Amino acid sequence: DTTVRQIVMGNNLISVPANFIRFDQARRDGIASRLDLYLRYPEMDGYSAAARDDFNHTTTRKIIFLSFEPRMMSRDMSGRFAPIYSALVEKPGTPGPGGTTVYAFSEKSGYLSEVLAVAERPGKDPFVARCLSGPSAEESLAPCERDVQVGDDLSLTYRFPRELLANWPALDAAIAAKVASILKTGH
Repeated sequence: DTTVRQIVMGNNLISVPANFIRFDQARRDGIASRLDLYLRYPEMDGYSAAARDDFNHTTTRKIIFLSFEPRMMSRDMSGRFAPIYSALVEKPGTPGPGGTTVYAFSEKSGYLSEVLAVAERPGKDPFVARCLSGPSAEESLAPCERDVQVGDDLSLTYRFPRELLANWPALDAAIAAKVASILKTGH
C-alpha cells in the first residue's frame, strides 16, 4: 500500500507511503510519539511484492530501520563523541571499513558487546555509529546504529547492516535526502 500517510510529531509532519511504515497499527494518519520505518538500501523504497525477498532477509542484508522520536538529548551521536564517547573507548582504535576507526568500549562503559565506528568529516563533527560485536552482531539484521537530529526537536535513529559502514558517506547522505523529502517542519 503506497498511500501516503501524514504523521504529526510535535511541529513536524512526516508524509510517508504506508509501505515504508514498519508496524501495521502505525499505518494511519494522525499524531504519534514514535514512528518506525524500514527501507531498502540503496533503493530507499518501501515494502513491495517485488522487494519481498529483501524485506524477508532471504537475499543480502540491505534493510535500514529508521525511528523518529522526540529528541531527548541535546547532542546527536556525532556531537556526543568528543564530550562523552571519547572517554568511554579504548585507544588507539583499529582501522575499520570506509576509513572509519573502530574503538572497543572500556569494560566500565556499559556498552558490552559493542564497538564505536568513527570517521572524521572535514568541518563537521565526526560520523559516529555504534555496532554490535561478536555473536550478537552475526544474529542481527542491522547491528549498527546512528542517531541524528532532524526537523524541529526530533531525533532519528537509523539501524543498518555493518557491511554498509564501508560506504558510510553515501549511506548518511541517502538517509539525509530521504528524511528531507518526507519531513516538513512547521514554523
